[in-house]
Amino acid sequence: MSRLNLVFVYGTLKTGEDDHSIMDNLSAVLIGKGQLAENKYVIANCMGIPYLVEDQAQPQFVKGEIYSIPTAKFKELDRFEKGYTRVLLPVYNSSGDKREAYAYLCDFPEHIMSSSHCSLCYSYSNNQD
Repeated sequence: MSRLNLVFVYGTLKTGEDDHSIMDNLSAVLIGKGQLAENKYVIANCMGIPYLVEDQAQPQFVKGEIYSIPTAKFKELDRFEKGYTRVLLPVYNSSGDKREAYAYLCDFPEHIMSSSHCSLCYSYSNNQD
């Protein structure tokens, strides 16, 4: 039996977003909504591309979704998340239980944070519903 790990997604991989089909291809199972447990990150939305960056000046409790995926599928997810580094972070699930899940941090935060094309938020949606 394949080992499962948790992953926290906050952008285009979430339900209803443009790249969500990748989660289906990875045999990911939605655990539920969640948020990062540490108040030191923000999502930089740069022309529709979300980047998770550490930001001590304007931190937020970033919201997203928690999935379980087979450990063997992380190589595929890492390829999709090129330009990001996978890190293990504490997250709260919708019941308030604290767990650890992998999330993808931006590899070039200084460039992102200084861009005039980026807006900061705690919850990403590219859909206008």
